[in-house]
Amino acid sequence: MFFYSTVEVSSRAGFVETRFTLATTGNCGVGSVLFSPDKFQLMRSQNPDCPDLILIAKSKSGTMMNSVDLTWIPPLCGCVQFRALVFVDGKTFVRDWAGVSNGNLTTTVCVHLQTSQLEPLTKRKKRIRDLYGEALCQVRNRYSSMEIIQNESFRKRHDLLPEFMDSEAIVAALERRRAEADHCCKMDDLIYRSECLDNVMKSRVDELCSKGLPDIPFTTLRKRHMIDRKEFCCTKYNPSGCVQHFQRLPYFSPGATQLDFSMNELDPINDLADWATLEKDQDVLQMLTVLKFGVEMEPKEIIMEYEKIIPGIPLKQIFAEERLGPSSKKMLFFSDHCFDELKPHSQIIKHSDQSSKRNFRLDVKPKRRLNHTRQSYSVEIRSIRSLSEFKIILAAHTLDNCGIGTFKFQERDYKAQTGSASHCPQLSLTSRFGSRQKTPALTWTPPFCGCVHFRVLVFEEGYAGKLSGNLTKTACISLEVSLPDLANMRGRGEGN
Repeated sequence: MFFYSTVEVSSRAGFVETRFTLATTGNCGVGSVLFSPDKFQLMRSQNPDCPDLILIAKSKSGTMMNSVDLTWIPPLCGCVQFRALVFVDGKTFVRDWAGVSNGNLTTTVCVHLQTSQLEPLTKRKKRIRDLYGEALCQVRNRYSSMEIIQNESFRKRHDLLPEFMDSEAIVAALERRRAEADHCCKMDDLIYRSECLDNVMKSRVDELCSKGLPDIPFTTLRKRHMIDRKEFCCTKYNPSGCVQHFQRLPYFSPGATQLDFSMNELDPINDLADWATLEKDQDVLQMLTVLKFGVEMEPKEIIMEYEKIIPGIPLKQIFAEERLGPSSKKMLFFSDHCFDELKPHSQIIKHSDQSSKRNFRLDVKPKRRLNHTRQSYSVEIRSIRSLSEFKIILAAHTLDNCGIGTFKFQERDYKAQTGSASHCPQLSLTSRFGSRQKTPALTWTPPFCGCVHFRVLVFEEGYAGKLSGNLTKTACISLEVSLPDLANMRGRGEGN
């Protein structure tokens, strides 16, 4: 679930340099920052009490700048504070006082979970589904069916190759789905509209059970889940009710975005992710994401909700359960001295060319889940060439306080090494392989919150340090989604 925001520092008088960073007192992380290397220099603080990422924008020609901006993707929960230090010239700078949480050069932003009034889980599910239904109705006629199938994100979601897909059949299926949505969206009463969408879902389930195939190929996100549901549910008395069971998105869903509602692909609500895009339809994203600006960090009502769901267990303890050893990182309001004594972040290895990157692929796929167990994932590096020619390093790293989860592997296959410095990966797995074209089994169980960054470095034999491929993948765990599972693990029953 992603919502993009622009972070900007501007001045009519102009400035020559800006330094700003992000900090959080919670366990949700600071989100992700996208920026151009031409505009910003990434620096790292060696002080464990300071945020370790600081971005510096400096005028290269010495001319005055009037504004500088970057793109920020908020975390799924919690609060993030931005603080800027602006150099008017080479010696004079301006800033807010250290204790200021919202000022001219300091802003605190919270992802609002609307937890001030706790509501029953079934009511909250219905409210969220109605919200997605409203977004579906708003965007249903924005793009033609031909425009949709020509969209690269649509083809990638459904794993379709232009030269092999049946364009006419998919266009016809999209037109039928649009007609179904039109019929339901004309109903102003949300109760009748919801019932209409439910009836559409039931008819799609019946059609799948009778024909054996969906009208549009399943998305890669839900393919395994939907095939399992079809095999298990089509022989039941109430197939549609069976398909709806366990439809909630898991902790970590590779390929899922904020536009994806559930794992039930036959639910017309999930057509939203085919009809809208993250890049072009910001109005739809704003309907599904609520940010509050100028608020205090770590609101008390969030802690209150966790304590009511899991009585007697402090919030901090919940998120410390799966950490691999203690961490010296203190996510505090950072002091002004954090801007001093900065050490440039050096790239030890240069990125390889795009052609060599395509030789390798990093896959993180969900494994079959047993009852009453947490979802785990297989992590594999694949190559079109034999892996015997390469030395491969898989590194796992997080900037949150949630840890990186746990890994299971055979000692004969991997050599594990833990990082000691705060800016190094918490875990590095190194191995050399035989003639196979994929790495041996490696199972990852995610933490309860935060984001984990996977990075793959591939070295050719005989070329010390020469990088043949560089692959990265970031897995973020939805805190709100994981709450029912946390409750289930503590004996509070199993929900849908």
